[in-house]
Amino acid sequence: MPADRLGPGGPFVVVLNASSGRDDVASTRATIERVLSAGSRPHRVRQLARGDDIAAAMRAAAEEAPAQGGALVVAGGDGT
Repeated sequence: MPADRLGPGGPFVVVLNASSGRDDVASTRATIERVLSAGSRPHRVRQLARGDDIAAAMRAAAEEAPAQGGALVVAGGDGT
């Protein structure tokens, strides 16, 4: 599948930057997972912590998402 197409069952690969912002990351993650599950959208949340290599995590997610016919989603506690 071309990298520019979201497949009908393609997963959302969510990169959640837990060190971004002031909101409760557990609550943010739970909301993301609840909404995507309610919409029957397959998903995987990659939660980053302070000190994680953000660039490496983003590269991996950017490769994973299109390889599975999915889309890359970025989220953070700062309203990202």
